[in-house]
Amino acid sequence: MSSFTRPLALCTRSTSHLRVAMAIRQKSSSTAASTTSTDHSRPRFPELFDQTIVLSNGATFTLRTPSPRAQIRLTRDTRNHPLWNPEMRGNATGDDSGQLSRFAKKFGDMDGFDDLDFADGGDVDRKTLTAKQIAQATTTSGKGKKKK
Repeated sequence: MSSFTRPLALCTRSTSHLRVAMAIRQKSSSTAASTTSTDHSRPRFPELFDQTIVLSNGATFTLRTPSPRAQIRLTRDTRNHPLWNPEMRGNATGDDSGQLSRFAKKFGDMDGFDDLDFADGGDVDRKTLTAKQIAQATTTSGKGKKKK
């Protein structure tokens, strides 16, 4: 007696399991190129888990990730470190990239611009000037040497 001709009473599986197995065999034998069953396809998108990230200043935010394991974040928090937040160093000027200090270093020794009108906040009131000062301001000098 071969294994294919055994009576159903000697089989350990029920007839419904045999029907399902035979249907799968027929389905797989009908397509020559397929080697896997279509009943066990993977889901299109993985399941996402919520991860709560706690920053060093106590702030928290939720991140969705496919990994169920807890994440340990070792990145630096840019909001409370003086290297990335120069306001914490005590600079009251708000000079983030050092541009103001470079400008002051380059042009800080230039004096003589204190008497300009725009630096004082407006035009000079002509009533307070003497007639001689007004005459000197209105005369234009030509080319050549100055007269003594």
